Amino acid sequence: MLCLPLAFLLGASASMAPSALVIAPMRAFAHSGHSSCEPPGRTHGPLAVPPRNRGRTRIEYQSDRAGTADDLHAAELARRYRAQGIRLSHPEAVALISDEVLTAARKGMAQADMVDYGRSLLTADDVESGVAHMIPFLCVEACMAEGTKLVTIFDPIKPCPIKPGLAAGRAEPSRVEPIPGEIITQPGEIEINAGRERVRVDVLNTGDRAIQVRSHAHFFEVNRALKFDRAATFGMRLDRPSGTGIRFEPGEIIHVDLVRIGGAGMVRGFGRLTEGSIHSGEVKQRGLRLAKERGYQGA
Repeated sequence: MLCLPLAFLLGASASMAPSALVIAPMRAFAHSGHSSCEPPGRTHGPLAVPPRNRGRTRIEYQSDRAGTADDLHAAELARRYRAQGIRLSHPEAVALISDEVLTAARKGMAQADMVDYGRSLLTADDVESGVAHMIPFLCVEACMAEGTKLVTIFDPIKPCPIKPGLAAGRAEPSRVEPIPGEIITQPGEIEINAGRERVRVDVLNTGDRAIQVRSHAHFFEVNRALKFDRAATFGMRLDRPSGTGIRFEPGEIIHVDLVRIGGAGMVRGFGRLTEGSIHSGEVKQRGLRLAKERGYQGA
């Protein structure tokens, strides 16, 4: 079971040490603050955390003030789970690594050594499925003797170690884990535009600059400098995947495959030559007449 990700802001007042800002690459925010790896100017709203769960997601340092019974330090919770062989969730893994790095800072460890130390704490065996993919890097802003420094740890969750006894060069059968956001498709290939009416035309760019045509465009109405049999392409578009297209260089002839436009066949816009159904003979004749009047090559 993959737990929902949280990112944390570690904070402490002037009388509490150390203070730290932890940044994990997630778009979720704990109630006590926020963290983000988004570019400046892009923000997201706070994540609502039920009161009964706040104590179990909070990362904070207690000073002399008395804490309530539910103010459980998330890093301590992570250590407890790990000692019992329970795999950690995203917030628990972030909390544990962050707390250990902050403790190392208090001990006077060098910044470079803290990076190596942070990467040595957890492996993929220690965390829930998919968690390692959710934390490509972790930033901890720690107070050190010479001032505040940002400790950035890339790939803080290491791959699973090879078990002793395996032959050299022989890979251990790995556990198949989901990657958050991954799209898993069925085996095989899908033929696009299967069963559609097709036509092939030769297209010449008579202009003095390159022309690009996208897959969705009604080919009959593309740039008037492209010369081809316009009548044969009425109601057709490029036989290409959505979002792709073809570039026509000046003076170049390209063989182009087209397919019939699907759906209701209503075409509007483009060169405003159609403005109606591609299945209508009257609409086609009007479009051909307008194309000739407006100087479309090949009309």
